[in-house]
Amino acid sequence: MLEILLLFVLGKKIAAIAKEKNRSPVGYVLLLVFGWFILGFGGGVVLAIIAVSGGAKEDDALVAFIPGYLVGVVCAAVLAFTVVKMASPLRRHRGGDEYDDYDDYEEESRRRDDYDNDRPRRGRRDEDDDFDRPRRRDDY
Repeated sequence: MLEILLLFVLGKKIAAIAKEKNRSPVGYVLLLVFGWFILGFGGGVVLAIIAVSGGAKEDDALVAFIPGYLVGVVCAAVLAFTVVKMASPLRRHRGGDEYDDYDDYEEESRRRDDYDNDRPRRGRRDEDDDFDRPRRRDDY
């Protein structure tokens, strides 16, 4: 239970750092969670194997698993915090916190439409011109 609470607190801190840099916190928190279990259990298993190969009994190998697990967990937390702190901040699109629900793409398309409206357009030819030329193949 304590481990879940610790993951929750560390995950919130990593998410806050990522949001400060205008990045999505999902990948960084997932790095923490998966790294926590993979490096934790990996470190524990490695230290247990080293203890067994050194001549320890099974009970002593389980006792050696715990420090290996803790070292792996600390490495995962340090790795996750290092990665999120090394990420470069992204530039905000519109003035920062003032989100106005206005789509930049719509503004660009409006500008393009205004430009198109300023240019003279080719109109349809007069009705008299339509009678001068044949429309269908049968009219040739």
